[in-house]
Amino acid sequence: MGPGFRLGTKTAAVRLMNKGNRGQLLHAGLNENHKDYHYSLSRSGRVYNESVNVSFQLCHSCNQGGGLIVVPGGHKANYLMPPSMAFHGDLPLATVHPRTKPGDVIIFCGMGTVHGVVRWKSDHQRRIVILSYLSHSMMGKL
Repeated sequence: MGPGFRLGTKTAAVRLMNKGNRGQLLHAGLNENHKDYHYSLSRSGRVYNESVNVSFQLCHSCNQGGGLIVVPGGHKANYLMPPSMAFHGDLPLATVHPRTKPGDVIIFCGMGTVHGVVRWKSDHQRRIVILSYLSHSMMGKL
């Protein structure tokens, strides 16, 4: 991440979900609400990012149980996210739902990658800790 990144929040975010929790709409990436921000930049074939999320998994998750979904590579695209995607009505075929075990860590471009959380269906509680890092240039913008 380099020396220019700082913890974007004062504390880590702890996320808990019980069975039946509806989750979180798809967000981030290039969308209508944030089209004036550029969270990633491509120069000479190399992609640079302004934000990184580090998500520590404290329980297991599987495809049928709910949890995090991401659209890989979206941080490299320069297309607005279709509004229909935000409401889970039109999930792209490329959507990935990572299977995790306690102790796994998921690292992704926080504001650059389209991501969300689908309804939690597992009997056990979903537990994660998220740290968000921002580049020095983004610290004053949000």
